[in-house]
Amino acid sequence: MRQDKVVCWEYEWGNEKIYITYPEDNTGYDLISCLKCGQLYAVNITKQVYIGPPLEEKLNELQCTKCASKLAETYSRYPDKYLSKSGQINCFERPINIPPDNQSIIKEFYSIY
Repeated sequence: MRQDKVVCWEYEWGNEKIYITYPEDNTGYDLISCLKCGQLYAVNITKQVYIGPPLEEKLNELQCTKCASKLAETYSRYPDKYLSKSGQINCFERPINIPPDNQSIIKEFYSIY
């Protein structure tokens, strides 16, 4: 599985680092995570919309790169729901306001598409 470079913002949430993306229309990236091990993945919105297949169908074909679980059974939209460092499933509500571009970082995530 290849990796994509994704523009995101990093938030300190307790003792966790949360990465947030803000896709627009049919561009950018969403993030998903494996709730069994916490591995993060990038979902290229353009490829999802214009090339497909739909995310749920695509995940049926894929296993987690870290724990080998079937992603269709263990994934969640991130950071809405994620596996914390302590092993608990936590929820995070993404801030509505997009931070300034100069506060963004580029991080590599395994790519679903």
